Amino acid sequence: MKNFFTKAMCLFGILAGCSFAEGFNIGATAIGGVYNMIGMSDADGPKLFPGEGGLGGAISIDAMIPFSGDLALRTGVMGEFRNFSGHRTEKKSPECEGCKAEKWDDNVTVDLLYLEFPVLVRTHASPTVILEGGPVVGLNLLSQYYGPYKPGDEGGKFNKDWIDLSDETNFVEVGFTANLVLQMNDNLEMSFRLAYMIFDVLDSDELGYKLSTQTFKFQGGFTYWFGGGLEPPKTTEETSPDTKSL
Repeated sequence: MKNFFTKAMCLFGILAGCSFAEGFNIGATAIGGVYNMIGMSDADGPKLFPGEGGLGGAISIDAMIPFSGDLALRTGVMGEFRNFSGHRTEKKSPECEGCKAEKWDDNVTVDLLYLEFPVLVRTHASPTVILEGGPVVGLNLLSQYYGPYKPGDEGGKFNKDWIDLSDETNFVEVGFTANLVLQMNDNLEMSFRLAYMIFDVLDSDELGYKLSTQTFKFQGGFTYWFGGGLEPPKTTEETSPDTKSL
């Protein structure tokens, strides 16, 4: 782990140095957000998640590459943590044939950690408003559950413990994001982001029943560009010759 962070810091130092080269820029982003699982109400078995809503945050190292006029490509590496905590009610299997099924309810937690790689097209809508949009690919690094139910159980109550859900979690996640960015000064930006991940978080084949876990994300945060922000488009007055000097 120590070697990983050492290499990451060296890479960040190299990229930060490159940010002062003409046309290339490096930034750092910190965002927080809310996450909603779409379709869980139609589950054919235990939902695992305590509810459809969760909280989380992310940090990233970003690269901005201008390629045509006011258009630029924004990419980078983002680490994103998602937490779903709350009260969950589940039906317990009857203890004997013909017995009435009971219910148990308890507080549970699901933690997810992703490494994401966005590829976004970026352009100005006005001198201080920027639009970004494009695909995002995520890789799952951590998936764990804390509660009395685990996959494969018939509904009986277990002692609470952290349970690894790696086998039940899809490793790859793919989606799309659209960002509204407000340029605060030449280096600092504030952004509002909407993202929809079209791949399910959990693998229904591994669970043994259908459980839709597509994620909708609403996030907000700040980005600092070390080499300055993307230049706004020039106005007509700036590009036209000064007729008064003729």
